[in-house]
This record gives sequence, structure tokens and C-alpha cells, in this order.
Amino acid sequence: MTRWEISLSLSHRFSPVELEEWLDLFNSPACKVTRKKDGFYLTACRLENLDYDEMYKSAKKLKIMMRGFAKIELGIDFQSREHEAEEDFGVREYKDGESAIYARAKSVGSVTSAGKVTAHIVDKNGNVRHQKRQEHWYDYYLDRCDDWIDSTVMFKALEYFAQKTTAFALGWAYETIENDEGGFYKLVRSNKWVTENELGFFTDSINRYDIDGHGRHVENPKDDYLRPKMSLPEAQTFLAEKLLKPWLINKRELFKLAEGEAIAKYLFHKLNIN
Repeated sequence: MTRWEISLSLSHRFSPVELEEWLDLFNSPACKVTRKKDGFYLTACRLENLDYDEMYKSAKKLKIMMRGFAKIELGIDFQSREHEAEEDFGVREYKDGESAIYARAKSVGSVTSAGKVTAHIVDKNGNVRHQKRQEHWYDYYLDRCDDWIDSTVMFKALEYFAQKTTAFALGWAYETIENDEGGFYKLVRSNKWVTENELGFFTDSINRYDIDGHGRHVENPKDDYLRPKMSLPEAQTFLAEKLLKPWLINKRELFKLAEGEAIAKYLFHKLNIN
């Protein structure tokens, strides 16, 4: 059996900062990021038993999905960050009876959502207490031991969202979801994620002339300046939290249901149950 260990890097200057976050985000046995002296590495069940060319193509698509999920969870577009925004890390220690909680707080400039604190509870001898891993909502997509997900509408939406945040990239990701849901009004009426007014405000904002320096569909840019709008980071957060994440969770449940029905039919057939 061929088991590949892939060296990880990202195409922006804050790659090590983001990959540090990936250690906690992607830590399942089937898709795991680890850190070694010479960098970060990825192992995944979907990469096993492939030749080099197949492995390279599969790993490239897997990394795109991981970038999309990391962007949803962290709320940060590391690709758009400025170098001067970087700050140092800090460490604190808190006493709790015979135990100590060591918290490593990571600060990345003005982006407060990256100030995530990771804590380990240790016993009186300094040994880290084992804590059961909590399942992540995106494990279903990453822990597949095949690449079927790469040809789905879910991958398409994540691929757009994983790009550097622009009004165009957000628009393409949103339109993928909208089309899958049957249009703007069906999306709103069939789901409780978002209201018609909220979604209208979002779509108006990403179509504006000045949201990131150029327009998408606005006919009269001068008049458009007077209208309220989301900022680009606000639009990214809205898409991630109010649309993309709940849509992906819903699609996951639909696929789980379909897989369960397929397994049941197979078992009924094997057991000759009508």
C-alpha cells in the first residue's frame, strides 16, 4: 500500500500562520495536518494507493477544499492581508488546583477572529490529559477515501470561496449555491438560513461599483455610491456563515441519507428481503 505524506504550503506570505491553525482544523485520522521540523505535512486516506501523478492531482483538489473550510471557520482572507498587520504570539499560564491550563494566544493584527486560544489540561505531573476529538461538520467531505466530491457542486462553491476575496469570487460562490437551490426566491423560502431582505442586501452589495474598486452589474456607478452596502469582509463573512456553511451541512445530510438508503437496498437484496 502506498501511503503519501504531502508537504503543505500556501501561496501567500502568511502561509505559516494559517497552516498553524490547520493543525486544529484538520486532525482526523483520515485527513490530518501535522507539523515537523521542516514544515507542515498532510496525510489523507484518499491519497493512498495512487501513483505520483494521481496523488498530485488529488492532493491539489483536497487542499482547495481545505482552504475553503479554513476560510469559513477562521473568517480570515489571509491572501489579502498586509504584511505590517502581523504581530507576535503570546503565552499565558492559569492555575486551577493541581492542574495548569496553558493557553497559546495567536494575534494576527486587527483580525480578532484569528486570536483563537488553544488550551491543554495537564495533570500534576505535567502530562497532557487526553481529550476526545470532537467531530467537525466538514469531516464528511474531507474524510472520504475517494475523490467523488471533486466533481460536485459543493466543490465548485468551495473552490470559488477559497480564492482571494473579491466581489467576483463571492458572486461566483453565491451563484453556485443559488442555482443549486433553484434561484433567489426558492433559496429564501425553502431554508431558514437567511431572509429575503438579508440576501437582497448581500447581492446588492457584491454588485456595487465600489465594493472592491470595480463593478459587476451596476449601470450608474455615481448614483450607486449613495446606497448602503456591506464591506467586502462583511460580505465574505455573510456568505460563509449565512449561506455556504448551512448549505454544505444540508447537502451533507442529503448525501448521508442517500448513502444510507443505498446500503439498505443492497442489504435487502443480499438477504432476499422484499
